[in-house]
Amino acid sequence: MVLRRAHMATFPDRADILRIALKSLESQVDEIHLMLNEYNETPTFLLDFKKVIPILHNEDLKDVGKFFPVPKPDDHVFLVDDDLLYHDRYCDWMIERTTEIGMEKSVFGLHGSIYKRINGYPTRKRKLYYYSKSLRRSVYVDELGTGTVFALGKNIAPLSYLETAQKFVDTRYAKWCFESKVSQVAIARPRKLIRTIRHKGPSIYRTFTVHNPPIILCEMDAFVGRPEFIGKYVTN
Repeated sequence: MVLRRAHMATFPDRADILRIALKSLESQVDEIHLMLNEYNETPTFLLDFKKVIPILHNEDLKDVGKFFPVPKPDDHVFLVDDDLLYHDRYCDWMIERTTEIGMEKSVFGLHGSIYKRINGYPTRKRKLYYYSKSLRRSVYVDELGTGTVFALGKNIAPLSYLETAQKFVDTRYAKWCFESKVSQVAIARPRKLIRTIRHKGPSIYRTFTVHNPPIILCEMDAFVGRPEFIGKYVTN
């Protein structure tokens, strides 16, 4: 049986918005695997969500926690974030559209980046396909935001590859896709399939990514602009 499953990581400061994100997804999937970073016990409000499978771990895996659950190769896996609101047809729409294109050697997402190289070195300057905006044609990208990714289980990178990539899991996953010859596609879509749930708490982007840590640029050097089809439209 092919399962439709969502993988999410969260932490206590996100408890209020977590409810909203879970509610938007629960009717669309068979299971929601939820990594509870920084929790000592499962919060009682999760009892309201019958499809949530809570995961307590002795280490704070941060964003890598989305990759802790191990899907079967043919499962339909949605990597999702706790601060995003998903349209009530998001999962159906993603499956229908990606099946038309072909899922065997591609992963798909709504938040894609094509990065620039300057003097041969990768930079954080990019063409961004933002998740809440429309996109007329599907395009191959260097990197996808993993809160918007849909893939077959076999195209989800193993935890062993990602566990040292806390706070920059999108970059490490993009590197894995490149090495595994799995293309990343920012998929054509209407506006607002995903929307932001506004909050004032901390985020990895604001506290880490925006400062362009050298470790991210080093990782990016392995894959940015390497495939010749990056920036080209997908045909099917």
